[in-house]
Parts: sequence; C-alpha cells; structure tokens
Amino acid sequence: MAARESVRANAEGAARLERLLSQVGKDSETLDPAASAEALAGDDCRELAAMLLASARRRRDEGLHDVSALFSYRVLALVPQRRLVLACGVDPGRLDDDSWNRLVEHSRLPDAAALVERYNDGARNPEHRLDVTALPTRIARAAAFRLLQVVAGDVADGMAFARYAGIGDARNRSVLAHGLRLLGEKTAEDVSSAAEALFERMLEIEGVSGDEREALRARHEFARA
Repeated sequence: MAARESVRANAEGAARLERLLSQVGKDSETLDPAASAEALAGDDCRELAAMLLASARRRRDEGLHDVSALFSYRVLALVPQRRLVLACGVDPGRLDDDSWNRLVEHSRLPDAAALVERYNDGARNPEHRLDVTALPTRIARAAAFRLLQVVAGDVADGMAFARYAGIGDARNRSVLAHGLRLLGEKTAEDVSSAAEALFERMLEIEGVSGDEREALRARHEFARA
C-alpha cells in the first residue's frame, strides 16, 4: 500500500488565525458581543474564510464531500455576517432595537414595516421570513444574506436569495449537519462555488488587490511533504 501523502498547515496562516482566536477568547463558553463584532470586522476574519475555503478544496479533492461542504458552508454564513458589521454597523450576534433602526435608515425605505415587507417578499419559505417582534435576536445565516440584499446589496448582489437559501438546505441534509445523507460531488461543488463567489465579491468590495488576494490564499494552502 502506498504511503499516504502528509500535509501540514501553512505556518503564517496558522499564526494569523491564532491571533483571531485570542481576540474572541479560545475555549470560552460566552462571547462578548463587542468582541464578536470586532472580530468579524477585522482583517483576520478574511484569513479565517481563506483557511476554510482551502480546507474545503482539500477535502473535496480527497472525495470527502460532506466535510468539504461543512467548511464551505461556514464561509457562506461568515461573509454576510462580516459585511453586515462593515456595511451597516450591525452585529449579527445581537439585533436589538438600535441596530434594527440603523438597518431601516440604511435601507432608505419609508419605515420598518416597508423593510419587513420587502424582506419577506423575497423569502417565500416560512422558515426564512423576518420577525422583529421579539428583539433582541440573533441574525442567522439566511437572514444576514437577505438583509444585506434588501438594505445594502453588497455581497448579496448577483446571487438570488432562493439559490443561497437552497444551497444551505441541500447542505443541511448531510449526515454532518441535520440529515442522514452523504452528499455527492455535485452538491459539494455547488456549496463550494457559491462560497468562493461570495468570498471573491467580498474581497472586491473591500478593495483587496489581486496581489493581496494571491498572498491571502497562499497563506492557507496546505504544504505537502
């Protein structure tokens, strides 16, 4: 039997991720909301997304489609959460009355009712509809994406909400999520390509140059022995 090729994480990328973990409190049971928002807004959040995508590609190449989708799915959630902080000043970990009012102002719609109506018009699945009658609440993955779409456009431009939500639903059927299925190559590829596209759009919006993007990805590619 041929020896299995060994791989190791890139040391520079690992050091930057360690810095992010120290900021939010590694092994902590609770997370200060201010620390959470600061971590999402910082440059090291890009490092986390790049590492997750590199891990997803590696596992997909190994045929571990469920594991690959797990990493890609986290990027699908992480990018809209980060952009809510940067574009709207809203921490997805805590949507309260003040942050809700900021979203309404940012949307340039007449009032809160108009924002809810616009949001729900594109979220036809009852599970994805917006309810702000009991604040504070946490903004989940699909809600973060849809709020960006309605309020700011941002990374949510160019991807239909139905596709974004549908990718999440497909991934949720995985045995590593909420289901009992093993994902196939196509599903893993769909999740991965959507995550990569969202990440690239984020880097474009944030003015990250081509050289900086190459360096960012290189920091998290796995070194092979």
